[in-house]
Amino acid sequence: MALLLANARVVHGDPAVAPRFADVLVRDGRIAAVGARGTLDAGDAEVVDLTGRTLLPGLIDLHVHLEYTGEPRSDEIAAADSPERLIARMIGLAQRHLRNGVTTVRDLGAHEPGIFAVRDAIADGLVDGPRILASGLVITTRNGHGHDLGVEADTAVEVRAAVQGRIDAGADCIKIVATGGVHTPGSDLMTAQYTEEQMRAGIETAHAAGRTVGSHASNPGGMANAIRAGVDSIEHGIFLDDETAALMAAHGTTFVPTLAATHLYEPNAGHPAIPDYVREKAALTVPAHRENFPRAIRAGVKIATGTDAGSTFVDHGLAAVEVEILTRFGLSPLDAIAAATRNAAEVVHLDGEIGTVEAGKVADLLVVDGDPSIRITDLRRVVLVVGAGRVVHASVLSD
Repeated sequence: MALLLANARVVHGDPAVAPRFADVLVRDGRIAAVGARGTLDAGDAEVVDLTGRTLLPGLIDLHVHLEYTGEPRSDEIAAADSPERLIARMIGLAQRHLRNGVTTVRDLGAHEPGIFAVRDAIADGLVDGPRILASGLVITTRNGHGHDLGVEADTAVEVRAAVQGRIDAGADCIKIVATGGVHTPGSDLMTAQYTEEQMRAGIETAHAAGRTVGSHASNPGGMANAIRAGVDSIEHGIFLDDETAALMAAHGTTFVPTLAATHLYEPNAGHPAIPDYVREKAALTVPAHRENFPRAIRAGVKIATGTDAGSTFVDHGLAAVEVEILTRFGLSPLDAIAAATRNAAEVVHLDGEIGTVEAGKVADLLVVDGDPSIRITDLRRVVLVVGAGRVVHASVLSD
């Protein structure tokens, strides 16, 4: 059945396109037409009146970990679970994204084959959930950051083989850990784990197979190695400096800053369950993230959203919160929404299918009360979520 979403304020996803009042016709899973109110031929369609509401592309979260709940020590909780229980948890957390208007997530680190089973169950319509793009295991050095979710590789040859192994296992994308990080004991935040040559070996292997690459990278040296090697996105970028921001802009590398990871940690920093090694490193990363992120904006780096959902105190389904945080650093509401829609779709090479509201695109859509192009907090007021043309979540449609 066709669906006519009528009388909506439509936010396109491209910030250069002004919001307008229009009807959106959905047919066979795609947007069939976007037209002035009352002009579309939709006699066979179910009509949903969206007067007073805003329709925009479904949100995209480019950095999640569906294995983890966001509780302190959630890695230990996941490790103690049976494979069956872990799959059940991942489905439940994926659905939390969907209920909050997130129609696509990129999972950047989970055990295989469980994450692929969850992805495929959703894609096959066995359960509801967002589209999942999954990296499977991450690529890291021996005992490097994320090795509990990783394949360890120390040379260019090993990195290439590890990436090919993920592709053969069914990965949609690849994650290479370029630097140390917070949530691994003994990992040094300022260490560059891979050289530019080693990064290039993995990235070229991924690109040759049509896979994009995101790189965990906290310090300038590791970021620069990844950027020069051709990485598609830098994740976190905690200690970004002006030189590295300019390099990112020059190479057209997208920055996924995961600002929610530090912003949501900060008010909970005294929680007694936080491991000491996390507490000590977070004391450095929280203020550094806030201080350094504006360098990317000043340099004109393209920004896309990722929350690091599952990391300490970062719940799933909070892409709208990440968008709000971006506006606190000076992005306009429309630019921040673009980070979670058009820009994010471009990172994973799905911009021909999702990320904007226009005819021919897959009908992954979000409807909210109010006008987030003016009040960005309205992005959390979810009324309706459409996935591939089907209503997958709805609150009460009332005035």
